[in-house]
Amino acid sequence: MVFDTWAEELVGAGGYRSDVYLWDRTTGVRKRLSQAPDGSAANGRSEHPTMSADGRWVVFVSDASNLVSGDENGAWDIVVWDRTTGGLSLLGLTGPGAGGYYFDPSISADGRWITYVRSDTTAEVYVADRLDGTTRAVSAAAGGFPVNGNADSPAISGDGRWVLFRTMVQRGDVDWPYDTKVFLWDRENGTTTPVSVPDDTPFEVTGGPVISADGRWISYAAALPAEPIWDISIYLVDRTTGERTSAPTPDPAGRWEGDRLFTPSLSADGSWVAFISGDDLGVLNRSSGATSLAPRDYPAPYFDGTFFQRPVISGDGQWILFESSAPDLVEGDTNGEVDLFVTRNPLAQP
Repeated sequence: MVFDTWAEELVGAGGYRSDVYLWDRTTGVRKRLSQAPDGSAANGRSEHPTMSADGRWVVFVSDASNLVSGDENGAWDIVVWDRTTGGLSLLGLTGPGAGGYYFDPSISADGRWITYVRSDTTAEVYVADRLDGTTRAVSAAAGGFPVNGNADSPAISGDGRWVLFRTMVQRGDVDWPYDTKVFLWDRENGTTTPVSVPDDTPFEVTGGPVISADGRWISYAAALPAEPIWDISIYLVDRTTGERTSAPTPDPAGRWEGDRLFTPSLSADGSWVAFISGDDLGVLNRSSGATSLAPRDYPAPYFDGTFFQRPVISGDGQWILFESSAPDLVEGDTNGEVDLFVTRNPLAQP
């Protein structure tokens, strides 16, 4: 797994700096990736890491100038780490996709295609081909829909063909002038199609979107205006059938009913969905419809689960990674900070 951190125990005291680390769950070895060629600390921030499916490539953004020799642009860069060589390189960007601040990189399974957001006066999604060095705009015009010029949260399929993103769309309604919706871009033919609610219903995508490795399944969290609060649900879209469903449905005990659901994460084949539900971390088996709460390793007398964040489920659906500041998830957690945790999927067979 890869993560970024501001923790002084890892980064060092003083300065405004974050680092990217790689952690091997099997060996317990933790390796700093955002460092100079001689192993010294970076002189800037490194953030938003993501890893290819085979674990060879890690991509992140950084404003440090000493990660790669010859980096003299004095700006943010997209940095690629190669496990095979152990070296860092910069993603060479030119044209409209270059310059400004980069964030939310996402990399295809083979490491060839990288999507990212470039923010200057507006935020737009781009995809870069590391093989031929070309860069293409993804979110421009959102397939002819009237957009507000801001897009984010790109997600790319395993083969790099499909790119999801979220953008603001003009509705022409005085009371509700903009929606935030999900669009899907096809790299092969350059078309962009809407994925979320296609009608005029006010709609706000609040989490995701995410796409399965084969490009078939899409999930996102979205809010519909409801009284007295917004109703936030997780949606699953099957691109083969075109069916869109709200998931998970309440179980016989009524669990999930009335909960506000956030931040879905899909396994590689779309069989498993991890998500945040109110004060809990949940997981859904898409095929059977079964749901469960992720277990705690330590049965503490109280549970502060209101700070579950950013779940990520492994490609095989066996493991769930998440952030939490809850002090009772594992014994001896006394630092009072947001930590990373990993737990087994309670519904998956080892």
